[in-house]
Amino acid sequence: MFKLPMRASPVFVNDVFVERVRKAGLRNVSFEPVWTPGTAIA
Repeated sequence: MFKLPMRASPVFVNDVFVERVRKAGLRNVSFEPVWTPGTAIA
């Protein structure tokens, strides 16, 4: 799970979305991981 930084409200996307953006070669888009598989949710 990733969060798009610098938004009025957080936008969360999954790894499929991140991979599609990266494959499309879009620039000035960054992702900040907030959860990875195997990490417990508190």
